[in-house]
Amino acid sequence: MAAEPPTELESAIETVVTTFFTFAGREGRKGSLSTNEFKELVTQQLPHLLKVGRGL
Repeated sequence: MAAEPPTELESAIETVVTTFFTFAGREGRKGSLSTNEFKELVTQQLPHLLKVGRGL
């Protein structure tokens, strides 16, 4: 039996988790984001969110 493709939500969550782990741990703790890692993630991956004025 062929596996069903992931749902849109499952794919989105996988993307969020993969992106998190791409940025997490660069400065030490692998399972969390430092302030600098968080800023880098938001700046690179959510640039439009910042432009709208909903700054973090």
